[in-house]
Amino acid sequence: MAFIFRKYYYKYTKCLVITVLLAFFIHIFIAVSLFPSVNDNISMNSGYVSSARQLVGEVSARKNSIGFGDDEDLSSTNKNHKKHSTYLRLEELDFKPPCEIKSKEAISAIHRAKTQNCKQQIVNKTCLIQSGSFYPHELPNSCRRGQMIYGKHLGCYADQKKLRLLTGFYGNYANTNSPSTCLDICIQAGFMYAGVQYALGYNSLEVRRARNQLAVACKTFRGTIDAPDLLESLSCFYVPDNYCRGKKHRLFAVPSCRTVARANSPVPRTLAALNDLLDSNPTSDLFADGWKEILSECLKTTGALRHQRSYKSVAGALGIRDMEEEVFLTSNHVAKHNASPFILEHGSSTFKTIVIIPSAHHKPVVCGQCPSPLICFCLFQRQDYLHRKLSPLEQLPNVKLATTRFSTIWGGASLLKMLLAAMKDFMSLGWKWDFVINLSESDFPIKSLEELENFLSANKGLNFVKSHGREVQRFIKKQGLDKTFIECDTHMWRVGERKLPRGIIIDGGSDWIALSPEFVSYVVGNQDQLLTGLDVIFQHTLLPAESFFHTVLRNSYFCDSYVDNNLHVTNWKRKLGCKCQYKHVVDWCGCSPNDFRTEDWPRIQNTQDRQLFFARKFEPIINQEIINRVEEYIGIKDHYLIPNLEAYWQSIYNVEDMTANTDDILLTHAGSIIRHNARILLEEGCKIEPDLIIEINSYSYADVYKGNLILHKAIVHDNIEILIETWYKPKKHIELNFENPYMDNIKIFKVSSDYDQKETTFRNLAGILGPLSEPVLLYEFSAQLDKKSENLTLIWLDPTGAIGDVNMIHVDENNLTNFIKPNLKAPLLPGIWKVGLFEQNRIIVATKFLISPLEYFSGKDLSHQESSIIHSGSQNSYKNFSNIKPKNFLPDYEQSILLQKISQSNIQRIDQDLREWIDGLSLEFYNVLGSCITFNNEIKDKLLCGRHKFVNCITTQWSSLTPDPKGTIGKLNKKTGQMERV
Repeated sequence: MAFIFRKYYYKYTKCLVITVLLAFFIHIFIAVSLFPSVNDNISMNSGYVSSARQLVGEVSARKNSIGFGDDEDLSSTNKNHKKHSTYLRLEELDFKPPCEIKSKEAISAIHRAKTQNCKQQIVNKTCLIQSGSFYPHELPNSCRRGQMIYGKHLGCYADQKKLRLLTGFYGNYANTNSPSTCLDICIQAGFMYAGVQYALGYNSLEVRRARNQLAVACKTFRGTIDAPDLLESLSCFYVPDNYCRGKKHRLFAVPSCRTVARANSPVPRTLAALNDLLDSNPTSDLFADGWKEILSECLKTTGALRHQRSYKSVAGALGIRDMEEEVFLTSNHVAKHNASPFILEHGSSTFKTIVIIPSAHHKPVVCGQCPSPLICFCLFQRQDYLHRKLSPLEQLPNVKLATTRFSTIWGGASLLKMLLAAMKDFMSLGWKWDFVINLSESDFPIKSLEELENFLSANKGLNFVKSHGREVQRFIKKQGLDKTFIECDTHMWRVGERKLPRGIIIDGGSDWIALSPEFVSYVVGNQDQLLTGLDVIFQHTLLPAESFFHTVLRNSYFCDSYVDNNLHVTNWKRKLGCKCQYKHVVDWCGCSPNDFRTEDWPRIQNTQDRQLFFARKFEPIINQEIINRVEEYIGIKDHYLIPNLEAYWQSIYNVEDMTANTDDILLTHAGSIIRHNARILLEEGCKIEPDLIIEINSYSYADVYKGNLILHKAIVHDNIEILIETWYKPKKHIELNFENPYMDNIKIFKVSSDYDQKETTFRNLAGILGPLSEPVLLYEFSAQLDKKSENLTLIWLDPTGAIGDVNMIHVDENNLTNFIKPNLKAPLLPGIWKVGLFEQNRIIVATKFLISPLEYFSGKDLSHQESSIIHSGSQNSYKNFSNIKPKNFLPDYEQSILLQKISQSNIQRIDQDLREWIDGLSLEFYNVLGSCITFNNEIKDKLLCGRHKFVNCITTQWSSLTPDPKGTIGKLNKKTGQMERV
């Protein structure tokens, strides 16, 4: 029996030991593999966390992280920046930086900037900022504030958490609290009062340590703890030299001011307050919350107090018996939590000058009323078409085109520069005016001119700006005002954080304004200290026009003329307008309002009884019906005289534009279309030779895209030169799998470029794509889609049948419309591409799109070398998708080899051979719908060309040359002083 026991005992003991050892080594392996090493800790400690993120995390009123927000402001975080190194690669620079660049954001911007000039601007300004000599530290506030005195101490006040005395704003600034900090924050927000709840966080390590130390100190001094050595050391530590006597004291008889001046630690500060509070007439302020328990603990150990009356009053105040709330310190003392000031409002309670700032390639839509005000058009440098079309207006005595044109970008500092330059221009004209109002080409009046004149005449001297209407600190963070931005290379680069100057109110909101002549004269006149300092700040601010005029008004003698109204109603749809659609031009996420559409008509009707006179945005290319309806609403009654009221033409290309020679894909495409039209005419015996392309327009009717129009020169028989316009439209290429139940839910499945997330439409309506384009797929499912969510797969095939990319789509009732941008590197392989949508392995829908070869590069005929680079594609950058084999979608092996050989041979094609390749592809994707010509002295009535009879363009409904009163400048009626378009 014993033998059997030993046998099993040793057997199982051996197994147990092996198991324990195995578990031990597994634990060691896990610890080594997963737990952070020294290097890991170094990496984590050196990781960059912006102070913006820290500060927003400290705002107790809104415990939200920085994220996509509203009002042209969004998150300052940019994940792309993490890809860039944290040290400056000096080999990329052709100059020596004057300092060591420490900001990771600045280093990222320098590496991403394209030109050496831009890199040097960023380096130089970053060095100045790091030296502390770039931004002003404090600026004057000239607003008349009555008897208010900066930093005046108003005393201590009882407060309740559920019923705050100061309700405007409170925040938790755990690491930065000080009296001056609190005052700066409250003044920045325009508040009249500042208050301190407590100086340190209740649960902070410093407070806990001080609390324990004070309790021991109080008990030791009162004799509760018999520790002579401790008593002596405590006396010497807390009490000034002349009080350092190694014997028992009642609490320190040390003046509070002396103790506070001696050290910034909360310990002596609180002991000083204790001494003072035990006096019969305390003068110190009492700190609340965490300090209540500290003081209470000390008082509980005092035993027999000599000042019983003081003890009772203090004990009652500290809640030793019954206390409902803390004592609160206000005004010139600052705390970092629960500073809840009252708002200081400045004022409560335009017209003979309007600055209109058009910014699009649109044909101008001219209202039927010619405004009597003086008008100054300030046109962007890139808008040559609009400048030419508006130039005839200068013949009118009250119209002037600004002499300087600016190349602005969204959110750029150049926008403010342009506005100020325009104001200087018309200040020098000697005009007499009452208001300057800035408008864009997307604005439209929603009340009559007479109503606007009456309103402004009654409010002369006031300045109309719209404020953000939120907590100022939150606005500063979400607007990026605490960040430095530098504009160069048509981009706003974020280079780091900054501290806004002390002493001034920060305000902002909308950049649409109506300003008085007195204020404009001040802003563009001799620069005082305030304007000089703000000029430096707003030259390096994102969206500066949204804050500059507001901030100047708040801090100047014009503060009483501030009116919180920009006279506009704006069509904000945050879910659509806040899509970070401007990241290509700015290191920030931004929002923009949506275009008004017919369904938004009630919003305009609701402004009838409000002091709003303009609405934005309007785009006839998006919705023209709403514009026609607004015109009728404000009293324009000539619609019945306009035969093509619902037609709209928008310029895409014009040979006179400065950028005309660089539109390689557009010229390649248009050349192919007019050659196709020439072949159609040749079938009717009409031989023409296409020549110079003059203009390309898109054509819409009743808000439906009808195609593009190409106006070009051509030579017909007898060497007669004519102007011919060709109308064409893209074909639809969509293949539905009728056996798949998802097929019934497909509404849109289309590829193009220039996708507008805000308006959920392509700006490239004709789908003209080249090797350097960035294709995007737009899809839309019907609302009848099954409520259950589904994961679908997108597969992109290049012209050789190779898979270029694969994307996953999650479809549910909240994601019926969206877009997909494939991860494809330029140049794309020219030819016919295909994209299919799959449910598991079954195809639902597929479409084809054309990547056209280029006939031109930088405006010149393509060379052999350029063709071998541009037309070779980027197949080497494709990922390995060999495991994906959808049914009936990929070519078989033999087809794939054939397609690859064809693609290789196409790379070498140039001149006529290249044009034939382009035309063969174009023919499959576009239909020519018709053509017309313009008649001249040589062609008075009609032109017969073979069996084809050309029609006069002005007699058609579709030609861009047909009369369009709503898109042209009318004649001045001298009797009424108005422009008449018909």
